[in-house]
Amino acid sequence: LPHNFVAPVKIEDGYVKIPSNSYFIGTANKDDSTFTITDKVYDRAITIDFDFRNEPFEVKEEVDTIQLSNSRLRELFNEALNNKEYLLTQDDLEKFHTITEYINEQFDITFGNRILNQIETLVPVFVACGGHKEDALDFLLSRKIIVKIEGRFEEYVKGALKQLLALLNKTYGNNKFKRSEKIINSLIRKL
Repeated sequence: LPHNFVAPVKIEDGYVKIPSNSYFIGTANKDDSTFTITDKVYDRAITIDFDFRNEPFEVKEEVDTIQLSNSRLRELFNEALNNKEYLLTQDDLEKFHTITEYINEQFDITFGNRILNQIETLVPVFVACGGHKEDALDFLLSRKIIVKIEGRFEEYVKGALKQLLALLNKTYGNNKFKRSEKIINSLIRKL
């Protein structure tokens, strides 16, 4: 570098420092005009499908706005992560492992530590917000693992998907993993 080079103001030790209250949100189209989204994206990000058009609605009650600082948001996250009632139990993990192990064996789709860490972080926060563990697990299973089966057209896939539906219902009960069931049924229809 030239001797009179001065680094930009926001660069420290060669890195841009990103404050903890910054979130990255991106969009990607997944339709006939694009290739499938890569596994790496599903591993690192949470994708959301917009399956339905929003119906207009009107708020008829008075709602007060709230001010939530980044430090208070972090405190709430930590409270959720430290509440034993919100954490996944060993039984929860074993049931979920049954599903992911089947997917690994049948489709050679692995379930890595990155996704496990995301699950162990998201589930307690989701429950603290009034949700249920199974709904959070269903969301993550459908958005991070089952979507990786898309584009697979080998002969065994349809039968393996039907067996996966049966295993979900046996493990969690009928219609408990609605998002996952919807994606699986969509994949079956395409085969």
